[in-house]
Amino acid sequence: MSRWNAKLIRANIALFTGDYAEARRWLADCQAEGIASEHASQAMWLDAHTQPDPAERLRRLEGMAAQLDPSDPYAALARAALEAERAAGPPVAPNRGWVRALVVLLVLGIGAAVVALVINGNAPAEIIPTAQPTVLPTPTLPPDRSRPLTGEGYTARYADGLLTAVAIEDDSARVARAVTGEAVTPLDGARFYALEVAFECRAAICSAPPQAEVAVRLTDGSQIAPRRDLALVGQTVLEPVALGRITRGWLVFEVPVIGAAEALEITTRSSESGEIVTEIELLP
Repeated sequence: MSRWNAKLIRANIALFTGDYAEARRWLADCQAEGIASEHASQAMWLDAHTQPDPAERLRRLEGMAAQLDPSDPYAALARAALEAERAAGPPVAPNRGWVRALVVLLVLGIGAAVVALVINGNAPAEIIPTAQPTVLPTPTLPPDRSRPLTGEGYTARYADGLLTAVAIEDDSARVARAVTGEAVTPLDGARFYALEVAFECRAAICSAPPQAEVAVRLTDGSQIAPRRDLALVGQTVLEPVALGRITRGWLVFEVPVIGAAEALEITTRSSESGEIVTEIELLP
């Protein structure tokens, strides 16, 4: 994969996480190196959604909808975004005068109640001490041993999407049951190897990201599939998305203590091309 395409993927990931400055930086790098025509619409989408001014963002989306070929998926995304904006309409300003009048009435009402209590000589009711809430100790969170994967070469491209390795946590201590949240420990002689990935959907609907079979290949050639019943405490997992959207989450593998993860293998199958295996190198 060429460098500028990898940078576009990084820009998409930054946009997904809300880091607009980082997304703009990656996009600027791509634009400086030159963007191929087949990826121009994706760059326009990123450029529009990283604008700090909402009006400018809408203007650029309108430009995309008008300029791009209607069959371009990013043109469809731009039209959908514009329709959503129009349906939402402008925010309604609160009636501050009405709010101010309500506050005044509440204050006058409370004051009248206090005066009536004093005039009638009613003694205040016995004050019942409020039980102090039990303060529970803050639980100690498992250590975060993850390290980000920066630079080029961590993205694999296939028919239904783009898969990017974002971070690694080797010998993770924060693995739990995905359903119950119960902490788990690896088998004797094994450790948990967690890999954070970001998947961009390139099909109409990606109901089972990453839309492929994935496995970690160890240096001895053995392959380990992810444990679908496990997740990292407090972290996300891959969720179903539609065309042009990105989902980000952690995959958890149980590997032998003496084994080193060499690559992530992605296997896809089709009636036309048969089995295709792409990989992302993981060794430092």
